[in-house]
Amino acid sequence: MTTETIDKPTGIIKVDKGKLQIQLYVGILILPLAFFIPMAAFYGVLLITMYFVNSNIEVVRFYSKYSEVKQGLIRSRWLIANSAVVSAKKLDEHIVLTLMEDEKLKTRKITLKPISEDGQKSILKYYQAQAKKNKYPI
Repeated sequence: MTTETIDKPTGIIKVDKGKLQIQLYVGILILPLAFFIPMAAFYGVLLITMYFVNSNIEVVRFYSKYSEVKQGLIRSRWLIANSAVVSAKKLDEHIVLTLMEDEKLKTRKITLKPISEDGQKSILKYYQAQAKKNKYPI
């Protein structure tokens, strides 16, 4: 028997379903065209399926010592140690994170388009708090 514990997330930011509803509506509108254009059925079903798949994506999960970022269904997950965060700022439709990895500064961008306003603020606030706690000299 192992004594391994599973770390549970302290917070989860999901994709805002309201911002994805256009996929669902367009998919539903395309389906009647299948009577005239057979390929339309494929696209309609594809859009409706993608709405349900994308609406369940957890973009950011916060844990006590790190966070996970997954920006899309087929994109890989980033693990970001809280101790590695140097700075976080919002630029246009992204949160730009500066991280200290392998004694080098690296930049990561989190796309904000599919995330609600409250979720965007939570992500930015979390990473800015981590950067303030770490106090890296730049």
